[in-house]
Amino acid sequence: MTNCCRHLKALTRKNFILWYRAPRCSLLEILTPVILMVVLWIIRLQVPRTSVDKDGVLTKKYPVQLAVTPGPGDWEYGYNKELN
Repeated sequence: MTNCCRHLKALTRKNFILWYRAPRCSLLEILTPVILMVVLWIIRLQVPRTSVDKDGVLTKKYPVQLAVTPGPGDWEYGYNKELN
């Protein structure tokens, strides 16, 4: 156990020295994920949300897995009620 603690202390000290020597890279290492998350959040705000109920899923035949299994005759793959 003490050997693990010594390794952890040595690696932590090494990483701190590397971060201290290259402050711009360290700052970039922190800011890049933050900027990416902000960009994704802005994109999410711009895209409108559309909700689809169970009937809409069945009529448009979206490839999603429903929580409720459709009964017989409700919807089958490749079946078109309009043709019959």
